[in-house]
Amino acid sequence: MELPEHYVDGLVFRQDDIIRLKIPLVAKPAPRVVWFFENEPISSSGNELQIVTTEEFTSLKINSARRWHCGEFRVYAENENGEDACAVLVTVTGRLACMRMFFPSCSFHTNSIRSLYELSLSKHHRLPRASLW
Repeated sequence: MELPEHYVDGLVFRQDDIIRLKIPLVAKPAPRVVWFFENEPISSSGNELQIVTTEEFTSLKINSARRWHCGEFRVYAENENGEDACAVLVTVTGRLACMRMFFPSCSFHTNSIRSLYELSLSKHHRLPRASLW
């Protein structure tokens, strides 16, 4: 099994995002596939976690990412010709909305860290606005 290139360094999801992992399979005959999370086997469980395996790929979908989903997801495939495995490191970050309770006067924007950066600087040590970026 070969991981898609963008999986190699791990994946980051925000809390409540959908986690989708899709691993290509190149094996004949079709292998038996088992997914693991932190070395414990996992399987589909209603709407929360769905695992689908076809002749071409195996995929895992978690409908609402939570912090406890941080860790290593591993796929193990085996058929009469051999076995293979690969792993993906998943990180789930907190939502920006949660940060508002700690910084209520800040205006947070999804694609900007300016508010956090400016908040970290005191009035006396603030860099000129042109120097921020």
